Amino acid sequence: MMLHRARAVILTDIDGSMIGYDGSRDGVRETVELLNAHHIPTIPVTAKTAHEILYLGEELGFASGGLIAIVEMGGAICATTHLPLPGDPIEVKGLQCYPLGDPIAGFEHVVEEALEGCKSVRLSRASLDDAERILGLKGLEALLATKRLFLEVVWSDDRKCLEEASKKLSKAGLNTFLGRRFLHVGSHRGKGEAVLRLLDVLKSMMVGRPRIVGIGDSEADLEFLELVDEPIVIPQGSTSLNLRLRRSDYMIPPYPAPQGWIWAVRQILLRV
Repeated sequence: MMLHRARAVILTDIDGSMIGYDGSRDGVRETVELLNAHHIPTIPVTAKTAHEILYLGEELGFASGGLIAIVEMGGAICATTHLPLPGDPIEVKGLQCYPLGDPIAGFEHVVEEALEGCKSVRLSRASLDDAERILGLKGLEALLATKRLFLEVVWSDDRKCLEEASKKLSKAGLNTFLGRRFLHVGSHRGKGEAVLRLLDVLKSMMVGRPRIVGIGDSEADLEFLELVDEPIVIPQGSTSLNLRLRRSDYMIPPYPAPQGWIWAVRQILLRV
């Protein structure tokens, strides 16, 4: 990965930030290739699995020259090369993944108890048909989304059911995030903690002090956007309320993903 003398590094959420929630990604690969040409690494910070990131890294070009990613909403930091992180990494198809929390198998009994009586689908156990239906993805992409190790994702068309399960799981000591359609459950502390650990590692791998840019669109991204030099908030739609950070020095592109991400990257390239 192009880290040694990078002038900037982009930490980016994927869904709703780099690509649209409907899967649209027109122009993203060409924009990533521009970043590659300027030696600006793209590091995903996402709820997606390591398997999904490997697939998208090849499709969208951010795996060119190597790959570093924060996956499963901070569940692990993964890379194609060794990183100076504590603990033994887990190998996922050539990626070395350093867990920041317990595997799903260690807490799934608590999840099952919290979901008792609730008609729901756990993504780590979903059939391909269920994964396609609830995610809006097809074939391989839907299958890769089920290969979860650290973050359980629960879907239900009963919002109250998810809210009650979230309260039970929080009382049991797990960390939860309830988004618009899914309940995310893990023992790790989210994207913010993972980004803090990754930034410490990156300092030892880079010469000088490159600008750290963060791009996100949802409340799950708030913590890590507060940590970067230059935060960028991608709007979720022309009529939606934008994410609000505690700091005031953040940029909001005029478009949702993927056009907003492309617009933001071009602004970054104008200043490097």
